[in-house]
Amino acid sequence: MTAVTERAMDDLEAGGTADAAIEVDGVTASCGAGHVIRDLSLHVPRGAVYGLTGPSGAGKSTLLRILATLHPPDRGTLRLDGKDPADDLRGARARIGYLPDHFGVYEALTAREYLEFFAGLFGVSGRRRRQSAEELLELFGLAGARDRPVKMLSRGSRQQLGMARCLVHDPAVLLLDEPAAGMDPEARLELREVLTELSRLGKTIVLSSTLLAELAEVATHLGIMREGRLVADGEVAELAADGESLDDVFLRVIGESSAE
Repeated sequence: MTAVTERAMDDLEAGGTADAAIEVDGVTASCGAGHVIRDLSLHVPRGAVYGLTGPSGAGKSTLLRILATLHPPDRGTLRLDGKDPADDLRGARARIGYLPDHFGVYEALTAREYLEFFAGLFGVSGRRRRQSAEELLELFGLAGARDRPVKMLSRGSRQQLGMARCLVHDPAVLLLDEPAAGMDPEARLELREVLTELSRLGKTIVLSSTLLAELAEVATHLGIMREGRLVADGEVAELAADGESLDDVFLRVIGESSAE
């Protein structure tokens, strides 16, 4: 029995859906006096690259924080790779890698030390920790900077290092908030290739971005948020009917939702 098959059977036994890596049902979440997420439901298939977009303030970052188990919802349920954070927080967190839109770094560490440190936090053994750090530095084009202090890295290189950090414990689900921010065009192209390969290897990716052209290059599914609600959700090929670009889909969906 493969690991994927075992995971699917575990999901069914626990009441989940075998083909969904992320299940969000009726989630409402508040921040301050108001609701930021309103009765939102979302199912992301295993191996999908789910592009999440919407106007500024739509709730995209808050939704990712909820999925990362950092912002508990007021109501509703979620499951991450078959795990309910309410029942098994540690197990759920072990299955996800999260890159927020702004993240701190330990600037005195070298790039290699930075990755080894976070691998250690996730319980990766010493030998595997070093091997994983080297592999990820190669994957993100940072091998030449392995012994360079993080404070000396460019913003784009720090963003790549943050992406590498998300993968040190080999998570099943990646939650990425504007991962290409600060990257030059060459690094953005390399990131797309990495995300496509990770999806091919079975990882599920939720990718938040306001750059629809970038999502069009890599996303298999698309969700459009407005005022804390998911106003469109589905496969890109189905949403972009009749040769529409994602820009066309976005403008149409936002226009229709505003008229309701």
